[in-house]
Amino acid sequence: MFNANLSNFSPLLNEGDAMVHAMEHKIWAGFIFSLYYMIFERYFAVLRVPFWPALLITILGAHFPDFDLDFGRRFHRSPITHSALIPAILFAYHILYILDKTSLVLMALFFLGYASHLLLDIFPANASILKRFTYIFRNYVPGDIRGIPKRYEKTFLVVSGVLCIVFAVVFLTVAAFTL
Repeated sequence: MFNANLSNFSPLLNEGDAMVHAMEHKIWAGFIFSLYYMIFERYFAVLRVPFWPALLITILGAHFPDFDLDFGRRFHRSPITHSALIPAILFAYHILYILDKTSLVLMALFFLGYASHLLLDIFPANASILKRFTYIFRNYVPGDIRGIPKRYEKTFLVVSGVLCIVFAVVFLTVAAFTL
């Protein structure tokens, strides 16, 4: 009889969990986009943006904090990519130079995807969806944001995620009511 010893494969299992978690970021971004599209594009018909580019930019926003994985695992979850720093720079640039309605809506969707990534990172990758909601009230530490003390990581991610949502709301408001 075959007896598999999975302890030898723990690095593979951890990478598998990371892959599932990375895919989950994109799935939640698609869900957020669907809500946006149903509310703003279908129901209110306020903001008109092409469907596929808008979906793609939302998923890109959800993936963007993990682009540091391209430089190796030791660079993953840096405070540069897993904070509101990059969205803040993009926000400032667009406010100062680009007030095109379509660009503002697409950037808002990028910010919503980015926010979904940061807010999902406060939960453990291997927990079920229902179990994750219990982690909101636990003293769970998301883990390993470079340079941020562990006890502040959850707060750091939540504040950064909320800032990204604020950026998105500002852009959607500007696009809907002033242009």
